[in-house]
Amino acid sequence: MQKYKFINLLAAFALVVTFLLPVTSVAAADDAVRSAENTNPISDTYVLTAETTETTVNVSWDFNEPEGTYDSYRVEIFNDSGEFNIDSPDQHITVNHKDGLLTEKFEGLTPDSFYWVFVKAFKNDELANVIVILVDTYGTAPVGDTYPTDDTYPVEDTYEVPNPYDWVNKDGQWSYVDKGGKKQTGWVLDGSDWYYLNNNGTMQTGWQYLNGDWYLLNNSGAMKTGWVYDREWYFLNQYGQMESNGWVNDNGTWYLLDQAGIYQTGWVYSHSDWYYLNNSGAMKTGWVYDGEWYFLNQDGQMASNGWVYDNGTWYFLDQSGIYQTGWVYVSGTWFFLNTSGAMQTGWLQDGSTWYYLEADGGMYTGWKLVNSDWYFFYNNGVMASNTTVQGYKLAADGSME
Repeated sequence: MQKYKFINLLAAFALVVTFLLPVTSVAAADDAVRSAENTNPISDTYVLTAETTETTVNVSWDFNEPEGTYDSYRVEIFNDSGEFNIDSPDQHITVNHKDGLLTEKFEGLTPDSFYWVFVKAFKNDELANVIVILVDTYGTAPVGDTYPTDDTYPVEDTYEVPNPYDWVNKDGQWSYVDKGGKKQTGWVLDGSDWYYLNNNGTMQTGWQYLNGDWYLLNNSGAMKTGWVYDREWYFLNQYGQMESNGWVNDNGTWYLLDQAGIYQTGWVYSHSDWYYLNNSGAMKTGWVYDGEWYFLNQDGQMASNGWVYDNGTWYFLDQSGIYQTGWVYVSGTWFFLNTSGAMQTGWLQDGSTWYYLEADGGMYTGWKLVNSDWYFFYNNGVMASNTTVQGYKLAADGSME
């Protein structure tokens, strides 16, 4: 929804700076400083005027700069019908530089309309300066004064042009009209809010299906964004379009919306993986309890059928994603997981029987030297004690005597 509606000149300046005039910003305290530091000086005695009829605009300008300051000018005119593309003027004229007042004429314009006129000055094929004026084709004088656009752009220079449109209520229906009574249609920007007017120029409210997307307009007609509640929760992106059938990220949190745009909760299966969404629809990570304990990785995907490492501890999850406890046999080795599912290492007493688990958690068998003492563990991992093994006598604590 790329719309450009120029209600005040500050917006025009922003577009000129962003797309047309990539120059260094220099704040000039006076003309002497400006002459020394500003690479694109502009005179305080510039001239930009316009005379209009219902179908023509005569533009006259003079930057009043020293000879040789500029090589050529390009004069562009845009019909402000609610939207226009800053890169595509309705008409343009290129003029070689001449000293003094220059005049050009635009013809075949639409009656009862507003137009923006840009006069751009070039040096060595580079844009060096711009001045702007807003005019109308009601056969009256220009709507606003002319404004220089140098590269200092002080914050206090908020050159305001009167909004040529106004809201009108007739029989309970709102329209957005110019001073000639012409109703606007489609999307319009008023202040910071977008509104939609149907083909009859009537402001719409509620859910609207436009060009393949759903939008929600509040009771005042303003387009909504973000989360909205209408018997269910929906998410509208920055352009007001309702998201659906996929994941959305809002302030760092992921949510899953179904085909109707409703956010989901609980277990959901998406792209061959299980995810868990809390009661607010937020995707969970880490441990979650839902009758059993499950682990969700940083992407929210449920881990299963293998080991997971969390905060320095190993856990083992079965094919259903449930964490295991007690003895588990994995890839030919026995491991022991405590009641919290944490893998154990070192000495382990299970009932009255002692085992020894390696640093990787694997159950040890055979002879083992632990703290300067030898111990023997049978093939089932049980520590031998009060017996003789391979000619060596083992004490009650299992250590070799």
